[in-house]
Amino acid sequence: MYLLKNAVQKQLIADVEVGSFLSGGLDSSSIVALVAEFLPKQTTISFGYDHEDSELKYAKEIADKYHTNHVEVHEKKEDLATSLLKISPFFDEPFADISFIPHFEICKNARKNLTVVLSGDVGDELFGGYNFYRVENQLRNHFSYKNIVAKFGLQLYQKLRPVSFITQKNLAHENILDFHQNFVRNSFNKEEKNMLGITAAYGQPYSFTPDPHSLNDIMRVDLEGYVPGNMMVKSDRMAMANSLEVRTPFLDIDFAEFCIQLPEQLKLDNENDKIILREAMGSYWTETIRNRHKQGFGMSVKSWFEEKISSAFPTIY
Repeated sequence: MYLLKNAVQKQLIADVEVGSFLSGGLDSSSIVALVAEFLPKQTTISFGYDHEDSELKYAKEIADKYHTNHVEVHEKKEDLATSLLKISPFFDEPFADISFIPHFEICKNARKNLTVVLSGDVGDELFGGYNFYRVENQLRNHFSYKNIVAKFGLQLYQKLRPVSFITQKNLAHENILDFHQNFVRNSFNKEEKNMLGITAAYGQPYSFTPDPHSLNDIMRVDLEGYVPGNMMVKSDRMAMANSLEVRTPFLDIDFAEFCIQLPEQLKLDNENDKIILREAMGSYWTETIRNRHKQGFGMSVKSWFEEKISSAFPTIY
């Protein structure tokens, strides 16, 4: 708690007002709650989708609790085509994370009144917040894990009857690191790459040798690969495209180093995520927020493409 509070305080040093992105998730809610201990008033900005899974209602709970100057940015589905054409050039390269569209929009709206905002990014990588981390924990604890006889029996059994997702992936991958790198973080597995004629191995070097059975090491792999290669690219470029500075307290070196060294049992188990964060920050949240699990930023974008295309792309259909 002290380290996170100290990280937030350091990020508030500025000659201008510092606002906060607020999704209504555990991480951004924690940042807003701690900012309230240092500032008498703060501005929070939320991006929401106009459907039943919208996070706006959760964000408003925290905004009301801390009496923030709260700004809501709503989805405009009809502007999807225009947004894609306008925003994509800012990357100068292919970028597969479609959440850059809502991220651009929230940055654009934040810049109307602010030049610096705090973000709750990277809490998931530090505390095991993604659903697939729990899946990997289940994979590791599966009865056939590292058991040749059990795996052989299951391979025969699955030819006769359907087996669970956990069993399927247990049989398909050597360990949870293999599952993570070739199923979670890549669009194509090894066999599919071979079929596409891609024979070179593009494995990223890390500052350490990951234990293929360690959830902590998998989170650290994400911190060294996914965070700088995807999350920070999206955040930095969408912010800079709007002349906005985004700061990430969870990446404070003292706080991040402490979290990396924590035992993974304090981060997640088969049912719970962010265990230690929930224990430390639970009193700062509302009851609804305390009971929440991860909801991705940009979830409804997929549904845009599943609907009648003429409604989403009226100018180019």
